[in-house]
Amino acid sequence: MFIAQLGTFTIYACSLIFMKSYIDVSAIDVEFIIKVIGLTLVSWLPLHIVKLVIEKMDPSIDAKIMKRAKVFTKQEEEGQGDIAAMEAEAKKQ
Repeated sequence: MFIAQLGTFTIYACSLIFMKSYIDVSAIDVEFIIKVIGLTLVSWLPLHIVKLVIEKMDPSIDAKIMKRAKVFTKQEEEGQGDIAAMEAEAKKQ
């Protein structure tokens, strides 16, 4: 994902450099950049908030297994090796 974003930015920067006759670079000022950031946040942020809420309310099987594994590891470190107690604790969480 990061490589795709880096590639997109590189192509955009190169187009600004090599296509000066087609792109009005003087129109790119602080106000323009603030508007672009604002539009990006308005379109990007709601999707990621919804994704986080869905993941919190209905975690994936992997997340559930990792949470249970952390509980087991914590209890083993504390010396509580009883499997039934560990499973009961994991179900509470």
